[in-house]
Amino acid sequence: MTDAARRLSILADATPSSGAGHAMRCLNLAAQWLALGGCAELLGDLRIEFVRRRANELGVAVRGSSSGGAVLLVDVYDEVRREHMAASHNWQIRVLVDDLGRGPFYSYDAVWNPNAYGEAAMYRAFTGTVLAGEDCVPLRDGLPSWDAAAQGGAVSFGGGAASALLADAIAQLPRLTGEARGWSAVDPVPCGWRRARADSPWTDLQHAKWLVTAAGSMLWEAAAVGIPVLTCVSFEHETLVAQWVRRHGAPVLDLREEEDPAALASALAAGVQRARALPRISAGARNVAARLWSLSQ
Repeated sequence: MTDAARRLSILADATPSSGAGHAMRCLNLAAQWLALGGCAELLGDLRIEFVRRRANELGVAVRGSSSGGAVLLVDVYDEVRREHMAASHNWQIRVLVDDLGRGPFYSYDAVWNPNAYGEAAMYRAFTGTVLAGEDCVPLRDGLPSWDAAAQGGAVSFGGGAASALLADAIAQLPRLTGEARGWSAVDPVPCGWRRARADSPWTDLQHAKWLVTAAGSMLWEAAAVGIPVLTCVSFEHETLVAQWVRRHGAPVLDLREEEDPAALASALAAGVQRARALPRISAGARNVAARLWSLSQ
């Protein structure tokens, strides 16, 4: 079998505006694809250095373009790029990563919803293969369990750049919550707290009492770890995540409704007092990789 016949090509961005979640969840899938004997490449706008490091550690090639292969995985929101990649016939199987179930699905062969709320019923209008459900959430390997004797707070927004409003509010958390100790992946790090390690954030975050995080890939990892969370929504496409979190009894804060740093800081401080752990989720990247491997043979 040639390299092209077993190549997984991933189109995903990792920038301060998009965050690292899309690329990182696809790299979790790539790790399982490599374990099956395939090879993988990562395409897209990759400006977050720890994403590039993660790809290199796994043996995933970082490239500007591709000649094709077995599976194309498209994990971007831009409809022009989605449509353009759907028209390419350089891959045996073209897979659209989708969070909302609204389409359009163009001429993709399969759709993958990598969220715990995903279900096949969301894609009744799609005639191809649907990969969805809690057994399809692509968590990274080796996630720890939450430290029940945890102390301090934690903040992580998946590699994305925080707005000035959010950064200002986060800076006030030690004073408002009384947590003089903590970890933050958002700059500037609050006074007295430490920066969470970008490459292995759970080395630090598992020891916090609660986590403030975005409604993205980091949230599903938090569910697997078991840490109490306050979920923050910044974009319309995160609405379904927020609904799932609320259904399971954890608080959600819509950042779009706050314009004053002091008010936002107070809302964050109040929210973490109600932080709750979410239902445990098992790693599903291996399931998805096996399905795509089978489809592309």
